[in-house]
Amino acid sequence: MQIAKSSGNHGSNDGPVICNFNAVLANKKCTLKESHKEFLENMYHAKVKYVDFSRGAAGVDEVNEWVIDETKGLIKPLLLRNAFDNKYLTLIHANGLYFKATWENEFEPSNTRTEKFHLLGEKVDYPPVVEVPFMMKYGSTYAHASFDDYNVLRMPYKSGHGDRKSGRRFSMTIILPNEKGGLPKLADKMRQNPC
Repeated sequence: MQIAKSSGNHGSNDGPVICNFNAVLANKKCTLKESHKEFLENMYHAKVKYVDFSRGAAGVDEVNEWVIDETKGLIKPLLLRNAFDNKYLTLIHANGLYFKATWENEFEPSNTRTEKFHLLGEKVDYPPVVEVPFMMKYGSTYAHASFDDYNVLRMPYKSGHGDRKSGRRFSMTIILPNEKGGLPKLADKMRQNPC
């Protein structure tokens, strides 16, 4: 488990709070070889915890409480209550990521507008549409690029004082296909050429 935090308090404007949790949950009926355990701990920074999977939801609750303790309450719950329902279950590699930050250019709540949002549907020509609140920002400059099939937008988060010294910056990158319902095609294109 790793917790990275810029100087300042949780929820302050002084930088992002990041918590990354990795664990390997092994069935108590099995024993991992020491070399496998060391590999998991070194390669994935994963703590190994032996759990009685036959306890079902009670075992899940035990794991979720452990995760809450390990992450100081930042990640909860990690597993769904039916996670141990498979009688052949031997090993679970579980990971969680908590990220909380403030936008560098904050959104004004009064500029929020209800707009149509196109969900991913089975029919590309007629994806389902729902109305959702959209955060709007006027007069801000974000890094943006347009390509034949898609647009890319980068929205930075505020950095903490320690982040500025280290050069560490965080941003959200949004890749949006130009075509309604075009997300599967864009995802395939990106998988074929990931660089």
